[in-house]
Amino acid sequence: MEINFINVPAQYQPLIKKTVKDFFHNYPISQRAAVNIQFVSSRKIRALNKKYRQCDEPTDVLSFPIWK
Repeated sequence: MEINFINVPAQYQPLIKKTVKDFFHNYPISQRAAVNIQFVSSRKIRALNKKYRQCDEPTDVLSFPIWK
């Protein structure tokens, strides 16, 4: 499994990596899975929400399936 970090402070990466690995251990799917985790500003997540969800406000999390 591939876990990629973008703009994630180094101090958070080990905990996030452990959490993702624990999740996939409990909910097994293909080992070819990839998880990209990116920290963004409120302004950026608001723009992404508006573009992809037609929702003009920030949220805590956005997720996208790889096949879309």
